Amino acid sequence: MSALININGVTLAPINFRGARVMTLAMMDAVHKRPDGTARRNLNENKARLIEGEDFYEVTADEIRTQSLGDAFAARTAKGTLLAETGYSMLVKSFTDDLAWEVQRQLVRSYFKPALAAVTAPDFSDPIAMARAWADAKQAERDEAARAAQLENRVKELAPAAAGFERIASASGSLCITDAAKNLQTGPKRLIDLLLQQKWIYTRPGKRGYLAYQDKIQAGHLTHKQSVYEDPKTYEQKVSDQVRVTPLGLTKLALLLGPETGPPGPRSALMT
Repeated sequence: MSALININGVTLAPINFRGARVMTLAMMDAVHKRPDGTARRNLNENKARLIEGEDFYEVTADEIRTQSLGDAFAARTAKGTLLAETGYSMLVKSFTDDLAWEVQRQLVRSYFKPALAAVTAPDFSDPIAMARAWADAKQAERDEAARAAQLENRVKELAPAAAGFERIASASGSLCITDAAKNLQTGPKRLIDLLLQQKWIYTRPGKRGYLAYQDKIQAGHLTHKQSVYEDPKTYEQKVSDQVRVTPLGLTKLALLLGPETGPPGPRSALMT
């Protein structure tokens, strides 16, 4: 049996589950001196952000009995929750008082860290212990396989967008705002509004067109293209500045616009 640990005046009997140190929600409330149910409320509010089987575990009455967890829960508990160190660390974020910081430090150092040392090998002379150890190992394999499959699927989902961003960032040339909007699968007005809002471009009183802020030019996001034209009224030769979006700027704008725009288009869309 693991030695008792005193944290903030509360004596804790360490709990090990599937080879890791865990704690109940009631233990979290007690050690932080919070009203009963506080940890449960925080878990319910943030459950979508946590991963079951990694940050927390939901155990049934049968698991409570067979995994020797009877002392961790009240009698006749039908379903219980165990927090891993990661789950506890996420839920405790809502506790911002000085005491909470100190309690968290003590729990991490004294309670969660010795988890590996507390794990003992099963008694292989006991058929029940052997079966339990085998079941735990198989469950751990299934959990790890499920997490690996989730990560692999996520990588596959992000791969096309990542390839698009890499391709456009390494391309040469630049685009006018209208063509940049097409490339980003959005409208010119929306793109101009974004450029103005983010202080990429500005207008001069009494002048037509837009100019790029110097810091965006220096960052390599925008550039100017000068062209000579003849004023139809005065027939004078004049020079106009056109703001153009570079490949690096296009990639940055795609991120600012959000995932609904998709990755920037192919390199062939760029104009020199």
